[in-house]
Amino acid sequence: LDSQAIAEQLVSQIYSHGLAIAGTQSTLEALRAGQVDILVIVKPYDPGYGWECRRCGRVETLSAQPDACPTCGNRSLHAFEVRGELVRLAGKLGCGIEVVDHCDALMNLGGVGCLLRFLAPERYASRAA
Repeated sequence: LDSQAIAEQLVSQIYSHGLAIAGTQSTLEALRAGQVDILVIVKPYDPGYGWECRRCGRVETLSAQPDACPTCGNRSLHAFEVRGELVRLAGKLGCGIEVVDHCDALMNLGGVGCLLRFLAPERYASRAA
């Protein structure tokens, strides 16, 4: 499939509560959990930097790096370029990476998302309810 068709499939899966997610934080979490089949990024997507606490593992992509981790107070925080980290994790997983020139629907969902191999266990319970 071409990139545009994959982006449309991702958006369709999201709206039908299928095997897809969108947004920076959710995509990063799915990559770290090994759930991703295909990472989809809209070309202009540029979320900037995120940070991770080296003690408790808290990861933030939407807020500026604080002086200390709000969860555990640790001052040893690691900054990372978010887009590069998403691509690095996708490569490590061996999943596909699709860069889409333009997709309004995906841009409205944060500019990044992924088709999933499987749902996280906590999402199984919410679907059964």
